[in-house]
Amino acid sequence: MDWFRRASLIDPGTTGYHDAIARTLVQLFHQSGDPQWLVKAVEEEGQAIELNPLDGRFPYRLGTIYSLLVEQNVSVDQRDLLLNQAAQAYEQALHADPYSPLSYMALANIRLRQGRVEEAKLWLQRAVGTEPNFLPARALLAELSLKDGEHEAAQSEFDAIAAVKRKYDREVLSDIERQFINVDLSRLERALTLESKQ
Repeated sequence: MDWFRRASLIDPGTTGYHDAIARTLVQLFHQSGDPQWLVKAVEEEGQAIELNPLDGRFPYRLGTIYSLLVEQNVSVDQRDLLLNQAAQAYEQALHADPYSPLSYMALANIRLRQGRVEEAKLWLQRAVGTEPNFLPARALLAELSLKDGEHEAAQSEFDAIAAVKRKYDREVLSDIERQFINVDLSRLERALTLESKQ
């Protein structure tokens, strides 16, 4: 990390240095559990965004850092503030890159934590509309639909997920492709089966 710090002092206008420092600070947080690393990471990622507001990766990572901060021992007011900051970061990421289903999913998860279920469902629908093969969004949308008593919508999503999984079942996939396809359907399948018997 010292190398990145020196490099960012020599050439403070290079976003990659600030982003690399932020990612290293997040790793240090995971190793130590000390949330001060996350606070420092917010500053570095914020600098990367200032330098290049058109790159959606930086605000996405900032949203992720805020999400990690929410999980720390914080007050209710701090939690609400951090959730709002995470949502703003993900919205900024979507403004820069409206074709990222990961950002839609992340924003939906924030809205769920805020109790804004209908808005979360809208973001999930946009994720699926952007990338129909992004199965984590489809699975969560199906679960939420089932909780709302929308059995047909949930079954439709489940069937679409199963079809995509069958299509790519024997394919050799990259890491990102696996991230899009890998979902555990067992809980959803059980819930749909129980629902259909009632």
